[in-house]
Amino acid sequence: MPMTLSAFAYVSRATDKLSREKLNEIVDDAKDFNGRHELSGALVYDGSCFFQYIEGPRVRLADACARIRASRSHIILLSLIDGPVPTRRFEGWEMYYRDGIPSGIDALNWLPGQEPSGDPKRDLVANSLSYFWRTFDKELAPSGHS
Repeated sequence: MPMTLSAFAYVSRATDKLSREKLNEIVDDAKDFNGRHELSGALVYDGSCFFQYIEGPRVRLADACARIRASRSHIILLSLIDGPVPTRRFEGWEMYYRDGIPSGIDALNWLPGQEPSGDPKRDLVANSLSYFWRTFDKELAPSGHS
């Protein structure tokens, strides 16, 4: 019986200004956990907000989501994707990581209960995700991954 692939993507706000060492610790921990649990994904940090996309077998992804939600490094502001996907986007990558870039994530940095609804919300989400994928594709064009 084939495993059902699922994905979880979210935008969150860092609870504190994160040092380079703390960011490296978060990324290394994610790479280790994901590698042991058949998960792959990407994390972007723009200095105040995170965007993360993580994918893998549904059962394993549930464990990762529990860890993500329990983390004290951030507060999840917006869940973007949470469910089955037909294929992996980050096959072979325990965690692609990028920081210090203008990400467009801040457009999704809403206070709980103050999110736009309907078309404005959809447009902001679509524009931010589009920016992420374009940036990711451009970075990968010449070389490998981290």
